[in-house]
Amino acid sequence: MRAPTRAHMLSRAASTQHRHEGGQRTEDHFDELVEALAPQGALGIIDDPASPLDIIKLKPKSISLHREFMFTRARYEAKASFRASDACE
Repeated sequence: MRAPTRAHMLSRAASTQHRHEGGQRTEDHFDELVEALAPQGALGIIDDPASPLDIIKLKPKSISLHREFMFTRARYEAKASFRASDACE
């Protein structure tokens, strides 16, 4: 069985108005992500977009933008506030 494509996942998300989204190559999918997210949703990104994101597009739906760095906990000995395994349940 083939894994669903990013386009397929985005179209499913748009039909259910997701509250959270994350991924890679954000600049390639930014408009679709904004459309798919529900009002007052959250967009978390871990990548470094090659081109600037037009974050003004987030404002009409009050979507928050969150940056993540995968080594923050180790570098600063920070307590985990989120566990990826919990998001999969």
